[in-house]
Amino acid sequence: MIPTPVLRFNPIADKVPKWKQIYHKWRGLQNLPFKSKYFVGYDLDGNAYWEFKNVNNPGRYRRIVEPAKPDLSLVDHKIPPQWMQWLRFTRPHHPTLEELIADKQRQELLQAKIAAYEAKWKEIPLKTAENADESRDMSLADQLKPNFSEAELAEMAQVFEKVPQQAATAPPRIPHMATIEVEDIIKHYPENGPDTVLADGGRQRDHDLKMDYVEKERDDSGKPEEWAPKAAVRRRG
Repeated sequence: MIPTPVLRFNPIADKVPKWKQIYHKWRGLQNLPFKSKYFVGYDLDGNAYWEFKNVNNPGRYRRIVEPAKPDLSLVDHKIPPQWMQWLRFTRPHHPTLEELIADKQRQELLQAKIAAYEAKWKEIPLKTAENADESRDMSLADQLKPNFSEAELAEMAQVFEKVPQQAATAPPRIPHMATIEVEDIIKHYPENGPDTVLADGGRQRDHDLKMDYVEKERDDSGKPEEWAPKAAVRRRG
C-alpha cells in the first residue's frame, strides 16, 4: 500500500493561474449567505469542481465540473474516477490532491512492474524447430536454470517428489469387467461357490456374476437414497 504523500509543492501551479486559485479559494467559503455556488476542489489536470443549490430540490446540491481547457471537446477531458464518484453522489466527500497523487503513483508502480515482467518473459527463448532437439535431450531442471534461482528449483523438486507418493496412496480403481475372472470373484465372495457358478456353465451366468461384483465394488455411500413414495392412507369419511 502506497502511503499518502505530503504535498511540498503545488501540483496545479502550472495549470491554474495564481489569481484564479485565489478567486476559487474565496468562492469556496460557504459561510457567506449571499452565495449559492461554492468551489470544491481541483484534480491533477486543473479541472475545477463546483457545488450549487438546486432550485427544484433545495435539500440536494448539484455538482458540476468546469474544465481547465474549455476549447477541448468533452470526450478529451479525463475525469478521475474519484471525482466521477463524487459527481454521481456515490461518495460523500470529495477527493483531495494527496489522494489523487497516491493513486497516480500506484498506477505508475503497477505499469513499471508489468513492463519488468514482460521484459523478463521476452528473455525466455521460444521453442523452434532448431532448438527442439536440444531441449528434448535436456532435463527439466536444466531448461529452467536460466530463468529461475536455485531456491525456486529446489522448491519445485520437492513438489515433484510428492507427486509419486500421492499417486501411490490413491484409492484403487474399479477393474474393467472384461479383465475380471470368475475365479477371482469366487475368492472375494465365497458365498458364490463353484457349485453356484458352474451349475449352468453358460456365459450368461459368468456375465451376471461379473456385473454383481462391479456393483459391490462401486462406492455408493455418498449417493442419496432413492425416493420411494408410500401409498396414501385412505381416510373414511
